[in-house]
Amino acid sequence: MSIPNLPNLDARLFRYAAAISLLSVAVGLVLWWQGRPVELELQPAEVVVTEVQSPVATIFVHVVGDVAKAGVYELAAGSRVVDAIAAAGGPLRAAKLINLNLARVLFDGEQIIIGDHQLQPNYSSQLGKVNLNLATSSQLEQLPGIGPVIAARILQHRDENGPFRQISDIQQVAGIGNTIYSKIKDQISVS
Repeated sequence: MSIPNLPNLDARLFRYAAAISLLSVAVGLVLWWQGRPVELELQPAEVVVTEVQSPVATIFVHVVGDVAKAGVYELAAGSRVVDAIAAAGGPLRAAKLINLNLARVLFDGEQIIIGDHQLQPNYSSQLGKVNLNLATSSQLEQLPGIGPVIAARILQHRDENGPFRQISDIQQVAGIGNTIYSKIKDQISVS
């Protein structure tokens, strides 16, 4: 049996086969090109190191009372009451530290009184006002509407938050509202 000669069919098949072969070669070349390792030339990054010298912030505190050497001391910002006492040579043997929060962070310009507060004659300003930043519990209780509980809260607020910046700050203490504040505002100071 013989296969009939179909010249058009052979030519068409040949063209299809050639096109598929060329397409396969092209796809293979593209895949090969994408998959080949690429050598990258990396340049080292320029590293610039600058020294930043940040000044150490300092504060000044006034330490008075039962310490070896009362005076104004320059301390690093973030220092605590215990650091101020140490800078002043430490407490004297008779000093009472029970009413001081030795771990409290200091503020610039504050005064730390060591020992019996009644030994310090100037708890009031020259105008006879009670200084919120220096007064003892008994001195605070002399103010209208301030009893032992609120006086203790004032001292606690002062120990935890530092000195009062202005007299109206006393209203941040629980129990001191507008009524009590209006009664005491002319009798208190923060200087």
